[in-house]
Amino acid sequence: MKKQISILLAITVLFSCENELPFITGDDAPQLMVTGFLEQSTEDQSVKVSLSKDGSISGVGDATVHCYVNGHLVADTSVSAPDRAQSSRSHQLTLPFKACFSPGDIVRLEVEAEGSRYQVSTPDLPVPEAPDIRQADTVSVTVMLADRSLDVVRFMLDLKDSKKQNNWYALHIEKHLSAHVSFSDGSPDEDFVYRSIPRITYSSHADPVLLDGNLPPTDIQSDLLDYIDFLGDGTFAVFSDDLFRDQSTKISFDSYWAYFYRGNDEVDILQAMADAYGEEKAACIQMPIGEVRNEVYVKLSACSEESYHYLRALRTIVSNGYNPIFMEPVTIPGNINGGLGYVGVLSSATEAI
Repeated sequence: MKKQISILLAITVLFSCENELPFITGDDAPQLMVTGFLEQSTEDQSVKVSLSKDGSISGVGDATVHCYVNGHLVADTSVSAPDRAQSSRSHQLTLPFKACFSPGDIVRLEVEAEGSRYQVSTPDLPVPEAPDIRQADTVSVTVMLADRSLDVVRFMLDLKDSKKQNNWYALHIEKHLSAHVSFSDGSPDEDFVYRSIPRITYSSHADPVLLDGNLPPTDIQSDLLDYIDFLGDGTFAVFSDDLFRDQSTKISFDSYWAYFYRGNDEVDILQAMADAYGEEKAACIQMPIGEVRNEVYVKLSACSEESYHYLRALRTIVSNGYNPIFMEPVTIPGNINGGLGYVGVLSSATEAI
C-alpha cells in the first residue's frame, strides 16, 4: 500500500511540474527597432531604424524622429529611403538629426516609421558628464606572444574619476588616413580624410581596470587572438570605476599597428574624393599627393549603467572567446517603449595621437 501511494505521489508531482511550451505560429506583428548612441560632444546625431518580424530584419521606407531635451522639442527630422528595395537590402535606415546636449540634460526620442503606422519612444535618458583625461601618451614596445614577437604601440591614459557617484566608461579607438591635396582649379588646399577605420585592434589583458575586475586569461593564445579580434563598429571595451572610485588611475593597452593594410594611397584618395565631391572635383587633384598622415583617435566615453550592460553584452558576442553552442546565451538589454532596440547617450573626451 505504501508503495502504491509513493508511486501515485511521484506521478502527481511529475505532472504538476510540467511546463508546457507555447507553440509560436509566426503571426507576430512586426516591431519597429531603433538603435544608436547619441553624443554629447557633437550636434550631429543619428539612430538606425528597421523592422523586426519572425526573427528577421527588414528595412523601412520612411522614418521620423522627434528629439526632446528637458521636455522641449529641439529636432523634428524625417528621412525617406531613396529606394525601398535598397532599404530592404541594407535592413537599416539611418535617421540623422541635429541636437545639442549638456551634462545633466534629459533626452527623449520619439520615432515613427511607415507614415505613423509604427510609433516607439525611448525612456528619459540622462546625459552624463564627460570623462577627464589628464594625459595621453604612447610608446613603441616589443611584446612576446607564444613563439613570436610583435611590434606594438602602447597607449597610456591618465583618467580622473568623477567624484561622489558611480561611473561607467566605454573605450573606443579609430584611425584616420589623411593627405594634403592641392587642386588645379584654384581651390584652396585641403587636408582630406580619405579613409576612416572605425576600429583598432588592441589587447587590454595586462590592465586590471580594462579587464573590469576579471582575471586575465591563462592561455597565451587567448591574448594573441585578441590582437586580431576587431572591435567592430559600434562596439566598445567597457569598464566601471570599481577599482578607482573618486580617484585617478592609469590605464594602458597595446595596439598592433602593422595589421592595417595601407593600399595605394593615390588610388584610395582619388576614389574617396570622387565619392565625396564628384568625379570632376577628383580630376582636379594635383599629383603627386602631398604628405599622408596617420592619426589615431582615442575616445573615452562616460555612459549610464544600462548602456554599460548593453555594450558589455555586445562585446561578449563579438569576442573570439564566445561560443553560443557551449556557453549561456547573452541577453541584449533593450529600452525602446513599444518596440525593440536600445538608444543611449555618451559624453566623450577624445585625444588625437
